[in-house]
Amino acid sequence: MDTIMLAEEMNQAHWLSPELQYDFYYYGVRRGKRFGFPKKAEVEDNVQLVMDYYQYSHTKALEALEILTADQLNEMRAKLDKGGRV
Repeated sequence: MDTIMLAEEMNQAHWLSPELQYDFYYYGVRRGKRFGFPKKAEVEDNVQLVMDYYQYSHTKALEALEILTADQLNEMRAKLDKGGRV
């Protein structure tokens, strides 16, 4: 966002040589990170349960979750329960 105005100025001065355009950007743009990383999608509890139980990938677990009932999910949760405090 901070370089839009500089890019527009250079679009207006398109006739400048590439060396002058480079110098304009080199001395005009401050250093810093420009690109952020997208946030990692969070996996729902039921999807993670099916992934752990059947050793499925995320996409296969989503497909399997469509046909599983709540009772089946509770059975899986009980079988994968390792005990201990939550």
